Amino acid sequence: MQRFPHERDLRVAKELSRRIVECGGGKVRRVVMFGSRAVGGAHDSSDLDLIVVVEIPYDPSGGVRECNEIRAHIVRTLGLPPLKTDLSVRSIDQFEAAKGVIGGAERLAVTEGVELFCAPYTRAPVLPPSQQGTIAGIVRSWFESALKFAEDSATFEAANDSTSVLAAFRSIQKSITAVCVHHQMETSKAEPINQVLQRLTEIDEEAANAFRSALGCTAMSFNLADRVLRVALSLLIRDELTARYLRRWEHFALHETGAGG
Repeated sequence: MQRFPHERDLRVAKELSRRIVECGGGKVRRVVMFGSRAVGGAHDSSDLDLIVVVEIPYDPSGGVRECNEIRAHIVRTLGLPPLKTDLSVRSIDQFEAAKGVIGGAERLAVTEGVELFCAPYTRAPVLPPSQQGTIAGIVRSWFESALKFAEDSATFEAANDSTSVLAAFRSIQKSITAVCVHHQMETSKAEPINQVLQRLTEIDEEAANAFRSALGCTAMSFNLADRVLRVALSLLIRDELTARYLRRWEHFALHETGAGG
């Protein structure tokens, strides 16, 4: 069943889209609202997720640097929006390469997004010969997010803040999702972890068992999130291409779990 955004969220998103196009220097080709606010499932604290697709000269890196500069300019120009907004900027090459990859914001934008602005491309997107690099980049994003929540959990735990448990749980979800994305397996935040691992068993039994072993060690805490994060990294760096994307954290891998050899 198709779900729709709440009227206020859509109104705010449309106004932000209009202003983004105005300050985009003629480069903006698409603005799409996605995530919980796009499907009417947001909480008061939920972000408004927007992805902006820009047409810039082709760059083998996907135009990451220029996209970051465009994003910074848009954020400065918009100021503080009425809703907390998570803004992503992608080149047409990045977006078209990733829109079919499970786990990426680009795919969510295509499958459940609300298109706020659309203009035709004036050049053909340049696509990579394979999607493996795109998948590895998305895996890195999930791992970085898991790491951030683990760090938050440690900070909250040190302050005796009960929020540390939720942050640890989110970190664990994202660590496991990183491995699922590597295998291009669909997941959902609403799906219980044990069910995710049951499905992962059919694709990578060793990975699922490594996570189960780690999760059975202690109660929900930073230590548990940290252990699961290390297991995920140990599994992911076995793949040569993914390991290149995660090289800065290789020393962090937990080899003694049996996940790393």
